[in-house]
Amino acid sequence: MKLKLTAILLCIVLAFAITGCSSSFKYESDNNVFNIDKIADISFVEKNGKTPTYIYGNGIVSADYCLNDGMITVKKQYLSTLSAGSYKYQVVSAKGKGEFEIVVVDNNRVNKIVNGDFESGDMTGWKTRTVFKGENNLLAFSSVTAKEDTLNKNDKYFALSGSDGKIGVMKSTSFVLGGSGYITFQLKGATNGALCYLSIKDFETEEEIARYSNSKNQNDFVQYRANLKNYIGRKLYVEVCDYGIGNGDFIAVDTIKTYHKTEPAGEMAIDIKPQFDDVVPTNQLNNGDFTNGLTGYTQIPFDALQNVYQIDNGVLKSDVNGDYSRGMLRSSLFKIDGSGIISLELGAGKGSKYDKNTYISIKEYKTNKEIFRFANRNSNGNEM
Repeated sequence: MKLKLTAILLCIVLAFAITGCSSSFKYESDNNVFNIDKIADISFVEKNGKTPTYIYGNGIVSADYCLNDGMITVKKQYLSTLSAGSYKYQVVSAKGKGEFEIVVVDNNRVNKIVNGDFESGDMTGWKTRTVFKGENNLLAFSSVTAKEDTLNKNDKYFALSGSDGKIGVMKSTSFVLGGSGYITFQLKGATNGALCYLSIKDFETEEEIARYSNSKNQNDFVQYRANLKNYIGRKLYVEVCDYGIGNGDFIAVDTIKTYHKTEPAGEMAIDIKPQFDDVVPTNQLNNGDFTNGLTGYTQIPFDALQNVYQIDNGVLKSDVNGDYSRGMLRSSLFKIDGSGIISLELGAGKGSKYDKNTYISIKEYKTNKEIFRFANRNSNGNEM
């Protein structure tokens, strides 16, 4: 009896398998190849008009594709995460099953960031964040910007932070520096390199290895090339930053290319990342009480006015040219130990808006990440 029952069950299983095969899906695509240099969705059509229920394989989830009648569209956001190679996906439905294949071409894929030219028409490949406090209404780089009257159908979009008080950072995917060791990019705006710049960082340590602004001070895009030969083989990423809220504080960036077989053309970019002489700091700031004037500090003017800071009766003031003077003062390095508490006296600059343009910032050496920011909340404007 058991043997007969087993035979009956086996026949049922075989019959189901045969049925499944006879009604399997047959998917075709005009182009099942994904190229990092031309980011786009990939669609497959089921020739027998069968509608799939879901697909699986290679970590794909429902948010990574769309189902529309007999068509499957795999989104570019997911495709951009794939390394070079061939990928097979299984299709499941009550009416049958099937599979399709996607091929990701090599084309020096590992050496390139995703969507460096923004021609996907969106922020695919980029992660954006606020500078601090999570104020999403002030977030820069929320979308790409269309070029006006463009004649080049392959150059329609760029990224723009805007000069309307919005601030933020956008981060690229990683790449391994290869080829000639040069990268190129186009910048517009970004003339105030203290607040608006393009940064190259190490993917593992987040160390900032180079920082660039628009030294040509032009109102149109300038093509730059940057020599990073010393970092060939390192895994890096690009970070575009806007920390300024003034009318002229903005950065526009386009056509970031992180792989060149030979040295490319363009203006030579100048590295402006912060430099320090005292790389073995103590736990006290050099000249923290300003008894020696501005010794130990670096002035960084934002405008044509070169002098912003002065010492008045032992107090640092940023009003050499009046209340509208703009600039930055960078201290020497110090290390935290003891109680882990630092202290200072602060006056003027009272009000919630000043945490955007008049504040103290504590940053980490090498990564240059802001780890603490504070403004004056208690002063009446005249007393420390």
